[in-house]
Amino acid sequence: MPKLYVANCTKQRHDFVFRSPEEDQTKSRILTMTIGVGEQAVIWRDAPLAELDRIIQQKLVFGMRPASELYGAREFVGLCYEIDRPVDIDRVVHAVKVNDQHLEAVSAKVREESAVALNNEIDRIDPNNLRSLEVEIEELPKRGETSAARKGKETIQVVRPGVEPRNIEAPRRA
Repeated sequence: MPKLYVANCTKQRHDFVFRSPEEDQTKSRILTMTIGVGEQAVIWRDAPLAELDRIIQQKLVFGMRPASELYGAREFVGLCYEIDRPVDIDRVVHAVKVNDQHLEAVSAKVREESAVALNNEIDRIDPNNLRSLEVEIEELPKRGETSAARKGKETIQVVRPGVEPRNIEAPRRA
């Protein structure tokens, strides 16, 4: 009888919560299995495919994907699964890399949208006085980390139409 393997493609522990797959839902229970970062677990073992499919269907709506689809994924994939064999670790590593790229792109978009929202709010309060706005974002070291642990710095510039953007690579005048 087949087993259901589920792999965690995120950088945080995942509590895999599911309803046991009995056909009679009045007899099913809610179960939890913890899957560590980059690890996988046998979620349900020695069961007919129909039972495994009932568990899979519960998680597909939340983005769990078959491991065979990981190489084509371009969006965030938190969990993937295989039936009757462990998930290939190379697929998990690939998914983690794609997830990092996706999250970086999403966070860059959110930072840009935040700068535009700030610009719009300042313009609403004091119209026509703002020609451009620069927002500088710097990730500082966490408590206990050295300053070398700093991840980066980014400047986002929002300018009105017709205003020449400032070269943000040039050093600022004091």
